Amino acid sequence: MKLSVIIPLYNSGKYLSKAVDSVVNQQLGNDYEIVIVNDGSTDDSGDIAEKIALDNKNIKVFTQKNQGPGIARNRGLEEARGEYILFLDADDYLEPDSLSFLLSEAEDKNLDILFYSYRAIFEDGTFSVLALPNHEWNSIVVDGITAIAKFKFIHSVCSEIFKREFVLKTGVKFENQFWGEDVLFIIKLLLQAKRTERVNKVCYNYVRYNIKSLTNSHNKDKSHIKKVTNSRIEVTTKIKAIVNDIEKRDKSVDIECLQVLKDAVSVFSQCAIYKLVQAGYTTGELRIKLNEMQQSGIYPIGDRKEYPTVRDKILKILLNHKWMIFFLNKVL
Repeated sequence: MKLSVIIPLYNSGKYLSKAVDSVVNQQLGNDYEIVIVNDGSTDDSGDIAEKIALDNKNIKVFTQKNQGPGIARNRGLEEARGEYILFLDADDYLEPDSLSFLLSEAEDKNLDILFYSYRAIFEDGTFSVLALPNHEWNSIVVDGITAIAKFKFIHSVCSEIFKREFVLKTGVKFENQFWGEDVLFIIKLLLQAKRTERVNKVCYNYVRYNIKSLTNSHNKDKSHIKKVTNSRIEVTTKIKAIVNDIEKRDKSVDIECLQVLKDAVSVFSQCAIYKLVQAGYTTGELRIKLNEMQQSGIYPIGDRKEYPTVRDKILKILLNHKWMIFFLNKVL
């Protein structure tokens, strides 16, 4: 079997048919399977998945208690049998005629990871193509360290296909996080990958409007914001630990690769601060969180090689003063 498409499913049954059809209609014959992991849905999503599977022997449905998308993807990896793995969210869908191209490219060049562009689609029908930067590196096979350096930072697990044998050999798994499980998964794999490539071809449609109301409700839910904040701090701390380990272990690692990872730590640290002041912490709780970040080396926020705007640079400088964070925490 050439390909396993893993779909974690949680209360997204009404979108599932479109996601599944975008795979089935690729005309791959029987060289594929769709592994749906129902992650403890509380609506009729599981029933919808089972009904869809009745009509296609290439579709398998597994049900587990709710543990989050990372753990659901791990279950999918355990059950998958394809030579290559692609992760598809239940409310997204693939571009027509994309899978044959990706499989051919990955097989012909014996790739561990193949990156592609994707499109964010909005409620009003507009879209934004999220192509990878540095187009001069298109269709060139490089190791994972070079990929981090030249492709810059990639943290969506839906923008690449993976050789299953390579993933299993590394032992890398998704962590159970409210945010950022993709980030750690991809970084760890890239640091071990020998053959990666990127193609500037849109293969994936990332649907934004299906989660609009959920995102809005979460933005008002302080308990949810605190969980996301904790994940942001934990994931950023682990990336910082990876950077520290690389610097201690191997001084010859590409300096540009390390800079990209350091920049990621800075960006995510700053984002964690934004969440901290939204979460409704008491002054004492906020002080504890900032001390945790300081002890793990992710605060004060580090310098970045490039800043998108002068505003970002000024914000970083201001947020490196604790009094500013305490002030924002009181007024927001």
